[in-house]
Amino acid sequence: MRVRNWEARSYNGYSGFGGVLEVYSNGTWGTVCDDGFMDPSARVACRSFGYNHGVAVCCAAFGWGTDRILLDEVSCSGSEQNIGSCVHNEIGNHDCRHNEDAGILCF
Repeated sequence: MRVRNWEARSYNGYSGFGGVLEVYSNGTWGTVCDDGFMDPSARVACRSFGYNHGVAVCCAAFGWGTDRILLDEVSCSGSEQNIGSCVHNEIGNHDCRHNEDAGILCF
């Protein structure tokens, strides 16, 4: 299943634009697990915020999310239009805790 009509947001960033990555699906905001989330996935997410480049940050470096964990095993090639077009587990299907929330740094 792909995320449809998705939105993304980021919070708790320390400098520039970045922070914990969250996506919105089916009326719910939730975090993205860092399992499989690499720099190409961060670049795709950062493009949705108007940046051309991005770096993935693991291990809840920007803090733990409080919403549900919605996406796990996100794997983008880097050319996708949005994070919902990337390969990922079914929405809500994860084996993560919030200490694995993915973060992004965009530039």
